Amino acid sequence: MAVLSSVGMSGIPGGGYIGEFIMCSVFFPSQMDLAYPIAITIGNLVDPPATMVNSAGDYVISYVVARFVDGKDWLQKALAAKKEG
Repeated sequence: MAVLSSVGMSGIPGGGYIGEFIMCSVFFPSQMDLAYPIAITIGNLVDPPATMVNSAGDYVISYVVARFVDGKDWLQKALAAKKEG
């Protein structure tokens, strides 16, 4: 199910609607006219905060990985290397 949903939900606006449609059509086929609008409403309510948390998490984890890979003073080393040329 996750693979089917992820194929439809690419990085385009409204891509989540395709995944919601797949989920509703598989789990609620006889109640599709009721389940799909409810799923879209819930998706529209939770999508902006989820996007914010996702982008903030990407930024934070990139700093954590850089610190583990390059050590404690990774930012100073990177700035010094950039300054030298």
